[in-house]
Amino acid sequence: MFGHNVFSYDTIPNIYKAESVVFNATEFDIAKRHSVLGTVKAKWVEATQTYHYKAGNMSDYADSGKSSAAEVKNSTVEINDGVHANGDPITHSVKSKIDAGQGLEFESLSPADQPSTDDSGDSNGDSNGDSNGDSNGDSNGTPVEGCMDDTATNYDDSATVDDGSCEYEDDGIDSNLITYGIIGIVGIIAISVLKSK
Repeated sequence: MFGHNVFSYDTIPNIYKAESVVFNATEFDIAKRHSVLGTVKAKWVEATQTYHYKAGNMSDYADSGKSSAAEVKNSTVEINDGVHANGDPITHSVKSKIDAGQGLEFESLSPADQPSTDDSGDSNGDSNGDSNGDSNGDSNGTPVEGCMDDTATNYDDSATVDDGSCEYEDDGIDSNLITYGIIGIVGIIAISVLKSK
């Protein structure tokens, strides 16, 4: 009676097959809320110019009819995938699976949904100045001399060439620093006198 291995039961085999919650980490992925249920997979298909998805036991991907990754999670296009033991049809839709706690993972994105990786400026060359040469001069491309240190009192935000004219405030010695220093020294002397007695 007590010698039976309770771990030999296969009543909950799906727990051992639980999928990882870590996805491709696109901004459109949705983490699972239920660790046992599967993950809906979606991918961009050039031929149809739409996203296709696969959920549950579906043997192949089905067209969601959506051309935007943001809209895929709300896709209610249902695909029949056989029948349950009680005769009810097994249906899959992205929205129903996500609502049930499954995650959504994008295996590929459309060109429009892919994040931009071009930080070098636009076609006019923003990082190097626009077509008139703003970063290297004024609207005519002429260099503007001035102080380019923003901590200086005469900082010139239109300057494109530092001419060495930067001026800084001379606060002198902070009077509070002197006061606290004197108080500290007096305190140390007082403690020394008290300890010597």
